[in-house]
Amino acid sequence: MPEHALELRVIELADSVAGAYCGKLLAGFGAAVVKVERPERGDPLRAHGPFPDDEPHPERSGLFLHLNTGKQSVTLDYASESGKRILRRLLDDADVLIDGAAPGVLDDLGLGHAALAESNPKLVTTSVTAFGQSGPYRDLHSTELTRFALSGYMDLTGFPDREPLKTWGYLGEYMGGVCAALGTMSALAARDESGRGQHVDHSVFESMLILLGMPPFEYRYLGEVYKRAGNDTPGVDSSRMPPKVLPTSDGYVQMHRGHEGMLTLLTGEPRLEEPDLPREEYEAMLGPWLAAREKEAVAREAQELRLPYTEVNSPADLLRDVQHEARGVFATVQHPVAGELRQPGAPFKLSATPWETRPAPLLGEHNLAVYGGQLGYSAQEITQLRQRGVI
Repeated sequence: MPEHALELRVIELADSVAGAYCGKLLAGFGAAVVKVERPERGDPLRAHGPFPDDEPHPERSGLFLHLNTGKQSVTLDYASESGKRILRRLLDDADVLIDGAAPGVLDDLGLGHAALAESNPKLVTTSVTAFGQSGPYRDLHSTELTRFALSGYMDLTGFPDREPLKTWGYLGEYMGGVCAALGTMSALAARDESGRGQHVDHSVFESMLILLGMPPFEYRYLGEVYKRAGNDTPGVDSSRMPPKVLPTSDGYVQMHRGHEGMLTLLTGEPRLEEPDLPREEYEAMLGPWLAAREKEAVAREAQELRLPYTEVNSPADLLRDVQHEARGVFATVQHPVAGELRQPGAPFKLSATPWETRPAPLLGEHNLAVYGGQLGYSAQEITQLRQRGVI
């Protein structure tokens, strides 16, 4: 049995959330991921917060530290002639290249998949871009916000009488990273059979279709378009109270009507079981009962009756959640600059080759190990490359 699930050498040229998350997933299961960063400045994500005390620092970016756990960092200007040669040497015995450049950039540098495959036919190149390598959107500029709007997902989010809303954070980018990692592993599995790598053309925009779920099919089959439902659950008969987010004394709970009689047992209010009870009256009767209770108590009492209620957790709640503690979801790592950090691990468990959470690298931390130990450059040559701005 191998020590790690993945015995791979990966070169990452990505500076997007999706590309970096793809590399993070591979690194967590044992792949040796070398992140190639710009000399001096590093990955642009190092400039993104949050930062402790709101003081920007390239080694303390919360986003960078999260996305790059377990990787090595080297600096390299691979647009220069010397940098191209060094990158080619790194890729000659690599299994995977994660390419986050705009479509055509690596091809113009002579570093596209077809050119690299001439010297390393087993290489899998995973290109992680907004819209993929082809099509009329290929060269469009976009952000997480614009992709949410364009994908149709934003039209489903928010309240029915208000403008569409975007969900928090980088949900589309993270889904893109998951799909890019899945595409990479699929290509590697095919390589095990054929002996040859291939190009994985990944579109973050297309991966967001997975988030949409059923709405496109509802329209295709029924000609119906989902409407924004706010805190209700769409697709539920509006004559009855659907699942709903309602306030408690210290937060919110997600509530369901549940089986007949159960809500009366929970609250002591029999009228809540009336099938034609207007939703406004339903919420008005629940209000005082909820206002007298904390969210965790409401969820616990409901679950004892097999009602699928749950509290709406804050990030602070998540870190102390007993379920996460029992399963070891968060790991504590020591970073030489950022200090002690709690990082999430994998969303599934491997019994023999588990995920390993290690800290993110310092900028250029592994230059000597990679350029000297792996490629055989002398200390003098490495110094000269640094002085010329190549690394």
